[in-house]
Amino acid sequence: MSTAEAVLGLIALISLPAVAVLAAAASWVLWLVLPVVVLAVLYLLVRILRTLRELQESVNQLERRLDRFDRDEQ
Repeated sequence: MSTAEAVLGLIALISLPAVAVLAAAASWVLWLVLPVVVLAVLYLLVRILRTLRELQESVNQLERRLDRFDRDEQ
């Protein structure tokens, strides 16, 4: 076995556990962050739906005012 092969073997022995640790840490981070992201998206969807409902109520109110104005004009 040459020195280069020994060095590469040593690097592989050191890097494989490091990669496994990084993968495990990434997995934990993903499982911690993913629910927060999902909750944030749900919150934004609820806010958008509330805003749309408020806009619809405003449009309905304006339509009623226009109808009333048209009746008063006639």
